[in-house]
Amino acid sequence: MRLELPRPPSLNNLYVNVPKVGRVRSKRYLTWIQAAKAEIAAQRPSRVDGDYVLWLYVERPDNRKRDIFNLPKAVEDLLVEQGLVEDDSRCVEGHVVWAGQGRRCTVMVEPAKPIAMAVAA
Repeated sequence: MRLELPRPPSLNNLYVNVPKVGRVRSKRYLTWIQAAKAEIAAQRPSRVDGDYVLWLYVERPDNRKRDIFNLPKAVEDLLVEQGLVEDDSRCVEGHVVWAGQGRRCTVMVEPAKPIAMAVAA
């Protein structure tokens, strides 16, 4: 499965603390979810069952230092919410790559191939 989505917000920007309520999704996160859902609906991707490998090719917003590993969480949660993968715990391998500059993200999800593990005797 391949999806073209808006660049996800950083993990640091997904939730905010609201007095007397607790942690809630931020406005920025909710806006991204709405836009990403619309793009998923238009692209009509197929579901990937079982264990999977996730690839994210993310356009960098600028040349500032950024932690690329703060980006997959929003995408994985959206894939689960939209029924495109069973559960994000089924991701057995992940790759996140800066790919140019801009505001987009290419998401690729492929079924995981079984890995034969050698066990020392």
